[in-house]
Amino acid sequence: DPELTADGIDYSAGVAKLIQERQRTASVQEGLHTESGHGNLAIYTGTYKRYLKMADIICETQREQQCNRAAFDCQLLPMAHTNDLCEGLLDSTTEAQRQERFPREAAARKADKLNYRYPGVGGESYQDLIARANELICLLEQSRGNSLVICNRAVYRVIMGYFLGHSIEEIPHLEVKPGVLELRRNESGFSKTQLEVKEGKPTSAVGVGTPMVCQNYS
Repeated sequence: DPELTADGIDYSAGVAKLIQERQRTASVQEGLHTESGHGNLAIYTGTYKRYLKMADIICETQREQQCNRAAFDCQLLPMAHTNDLCEGLLDSTTEAQRQERFPREAAARKADKLNYRYPGVGGESYQDLIARANELICLLEQSRGNSLVICNRAVYRVIMGYFLGHSIEEIPHLEVKPGVLELRRNESGFSKTQLEVKEGKPTSAVGVGTPMVCQNYS
């Protein structure tokens, strides 16, 4: 459960700036909101230190701008349901290390990424994660305001798969790009926009532990 690096802190500040810009743009485009709480930001994240630090930076940036008419309040909601897919005994190992030390596990996961469950206490499969993330998805569905999810790429895939109508079989293989994925509700479901964060540096790690950000505009 490491802390954010200096690059991670700069990246979080870049995310905070980007979120504010998108909120201002949405406010101008949509005008006055009729739904209660529409302008506020709910931040859903896991319980890891790096996620909570990023969320704190985003919330603090929001609070610093309260004197500005374009500022929005935020609510931080840490949830264990939003934590990374648990890799059990293989936690913190790289793909290369797994190929060398656990070739059978690597082959089994490659053959069936959806149903493969990591060995050891707490080890999960994508099927397990999809079931675990159901509570988070229900909260996002019920939200009447703007929502931000700070998560790793596995949780990111589950959220993107659900809101963009992908099948369960497709979820483990969805492409993940660094930055912020904005999902906006429209007449046919949701549209997506990939947003680049120009400050700091996202993690370069490959695997389920890579943190991503997903933004949902109701």
